[in-house]
Amino acid sequence: MRIGEAERAEAQRALQSHLNAGRLQIAEFVERFAGAADAVTAAEIAVLFADLPSPHPKLPGTPPAHTRRNLLIVGAVAVLALAGMLGFVIGRARTVPPPESVGSSLRALPDSSTVRRSTGPGLITLRPSDGVDLDDLTTPTWDVGTGGDHDVGFAADAGRLSIDNGHAVVNGPFAFATCLRETGYADSAIELRNLQPGDSLCVRTNGHRLALVTIVSASEQAVEFGATVWDPPVPS
Repeated sequence: MRIGEAERAEAQRALQSHLNAGRLQIAEFVERFAGAADAVTAAEIAVLFADLPSPHPKLPGTPPAHTRRNLLIVGAVAVLALAGMLGFVIGRARTVPPPESVGSSLRALPDSSTVRRSTGPGLITLRPSDGVDLDDLTTPTWDVGTGGDHDVGFAADAGRLSIDNGHAVVNGPFAFATCLRETGYADSAIELRNLQPGDSLCVRTNGHRLALVTIVSASEQAVEFGATVWDPPVPS
């Protein structure tokens, strides 16, 4: 059964609820949110919720029980396949050295990189005039406020995000290597009208670290996003 914009929007709202409840990590939310936006049939939406409790979107032509069971089986097989792929990639990462460089813009990975801090299923909320220090390790709110040394700021007129040390829009994979090897960092502000839920930005922090920021919602009242920050610091 084919669906329309109303069903896609309802699915995205339900995914937002699961993100807020901590059932989805940011990367999972981004992937499923994009899947809902591209879905053409009810079955494509249903599979996005196969491993999630209520709320589920109301869909036309809900499949019978045996079809739902098949969707669950397909989802389980996909998870197992993904786990195997991750194991392979991790094994490759440990045994194959990263490239030294391709020209001057592609840098080799450090011997080790670690997650310095992550919001996990939580979110950072910026209201007009607020900023956030992505290098912060001590405050539960990531030093969100109107003063201090902030990496990302929401303008007082609610028109744009400022990122002092540069940002780049990326499509994934959502990893340290993606941000390290990105060459399109820009110092300009990001207009609020250009921000969409699911957008992911590599950000350079004031402490010379790399961070991934994933937009969850953006309005004149507040901008909400998840963040992951990595060590070690990298050269500018």
